[in-house]
Amino acid sequence: MDSFFLNISLSRYNYFNVLIKVLNEILSIQRFSSLSSHS
Repeated sequence: MDSFFLNISLSRYNYFNVLIKVLNEILSIQRFSSLSSHS
């Protein structure tokens, strides 16, 4: 039972990390596109 909950929390943690990575990628892409269009 403990390992089951641990697996759930781990998967949720990994999902959160992936979400943050994707958000960072999108933000950096937007920033890059705005910079390139500005100059």
